[in-house]
Amino acid sequence: MAEEMLAWLTNLTLGRNNFVITILLCEILYAIPARPRTIRRLPAWVLPAAGILLFVAIGVNMPPILAGPISVAVTTLAVFALSLLIGCGVLEEDPWRILFNGTAAYATQNLALNLSEFLILVLQAAGWWKLLLHFGVQGMAYLACYYLFARKARSSELHLNKRVVIQLLLITVFISNFLFSFFAVNQMTRSYIHIPLAICGMLTLQLQFTEYRDGNVLREKEILEQLLFREQKRHELMQETIDIINIKSHDLKKQVQLIRRMGALPDAVLQEVESAVNAYDAMVDTGSHSLDLIILEEKLLCEKYHIPMDVMADGKVLDFIPPADLYSLIGNGLRNAVERSLKESEQQRSITLSIHQAGGYAIVQITNYCSTPITFVGGMPKTDKDDQRFHGYGLKSMEYVVKKYGGNMVLDYHDNVFMVKIIIPLEPRA
Repeated sequence: MAEEMLAWLTNLTLGRNNFVITILLCEILYAIPARPRTIRRLPAWVLPAAGILLFVAIGVNMPPILAGPISVAVTTLAVFALSLLIGCGVLEEDPWRILFNGTAAYATQNLALNLSEFLILVLQAAGWWKLLLHFGVQGMAYLACYYLFARKARSSELHLNKRVVIQLLLITVFISNFLFSFFAVNQMTRSYIHIPLAICGMLTLQLQFTEYRDGNVLREKEILEQLLFREQKRHELMQETIDIINIKSHDLKKQVQLIRRMGALPDAVLQEVESAVNAYDAMVDTGSHSLDLIILEEKLLCEKYHIPMDVMADGKVLDFIPPADLYSLIGNGLRNAVERSLKESEQQRSITLSIHQAGGYAIVQITNYCSTPITFVGGMPKTDKDDQRFHGYGLKSMEYVVKKYGGNMVLDYHDNVFMVKIIIPLEPRA
């Protein structure tokens, strides 16, 4: 019985059988977060399970394609292509994402297989020891690749140039398939052959996920630049609006004085009108016209929702920052504080803004009361919103501006107070 079991397991580690099983495992590894397609009222697992059975049945029994030494490579490539087609059929994923995951799976399979083959040849393992090394080493390699690569990319959108995806696929197929098949057919499967093949698999994965990370960073930078552009236009529009309001409020004050002298309306009514006009005219004089406009916009919002805002700001400290960047920096910080304050009772709402100089640095500090503990992920507050795709871009655009001028931004939560502290050198680094 033991010998039959050993023979059966050994058969799984050889040739086509081994490739079918291992490439299937690797593709499942990278497709874990994918959503399966459904058919009417059937359970979600039905279609993926059928796809797995279909792939194994066809992959193991697929007849050789072509003849000669290249037959192994071409047939293996056909099995891989079949796995991608079935993946597109059973998963609700973009085909380019499936191709990207398949490429990573191919490189992972190559890495794990060559590591196990190297150890088997070096240790001259046979029988059960050979199987133990084969399954154990490959299992550990899959686990390592999951934590190093697959897990980091499973919750992010794919922002890669399609040409890059195809290039990575071609490189991976050449290394993992044709080179290995060439060495196997020509009986060159000595221990030293597997080391460069394993290294090539690792380097391919590293290159692929470096491109993946850079693609996401580039996409995020594009979004931030678009937000900054929109904020610049919004600031320009706000400046024109405030200028018009100031002119109108100045005219209204004169008209109220004229009506008071004429005695045409009760004084209580005129005082109410004056109070409303003063709300627009009560600008904080920070010494910076741009900063005054930004603060006024948020103060009007605070007055609407009964949020006390204390401002202690020397606007001249930030004169070296253009209005558009200043709007992104201060406007986003105050807007986030207002949004957080709206979740508190009116008695607890409070916001403070402090801008001053300390040594050779400009110090900006924005605080607001927050009764709910804040959890930080990657230095940013974790959102409680359902849609997390565009969460945090206000803070990210602030951080983008701060780094642009060589500064640092620190977020902190302590004793029911959320604080954003920004430190920027007065002579910004290039």
